[in-house]
Amino acid sequence: MQTAIPFAEDHEHAAYDAGAAKRCWQILLQTDRVLKRFRARYLGKASPVHFFWEASTWRRRFSGRTAPRHGGGAPNCPDHVMVEAYSHECSSCGFWPGTGPVGEPAFYSYAYQSLPATQSMQWVPREPTTTASCGEFVLPYEVVRTAPLTR
Repeated sequence: MQTAIPFAEDHEHAAYDAGAAKRCWQILLQTDRVLKRFRARYLGKASPVHFFWEASTWRRRFSGRTAPRHGGGAPNCPDHVMVEAYSHECSSCGFWPGTGPVGEPAFYSYAYQSLPATQSMQWVPREPTTTASCGEFVLPYEVVRTAPLTR
């Protein structure tokens, strides 16, 4: 498990690449647009697109039903935070910049509490979309970026 380094004490990750920062900003702008559109027709309770501790952009939808107590164990996050964050069933989706268990920029989706039907779901395109070892559906950003445009 990787331990978080407090920002003021992090002298290891001090490099700055203006081109990479601009590309990341452009990706986040487009991701924000897509996630807002995805939310538009949902009438239930949902979070805004925002930064969160484990992902860059994030959207949650809540069913209103309570969920089983979360077991905690998220890296660099106190268990009581996870218990509160997942007190009710939710469906989440967002964008990872390429850290943690996925290792490359990717869109993701998961449900808590995971329903049996989600265990056998398949997405289109089927390749190279994968299900990550962390129990989430993952679509690499590169697949989206290089996909042919369709209307």
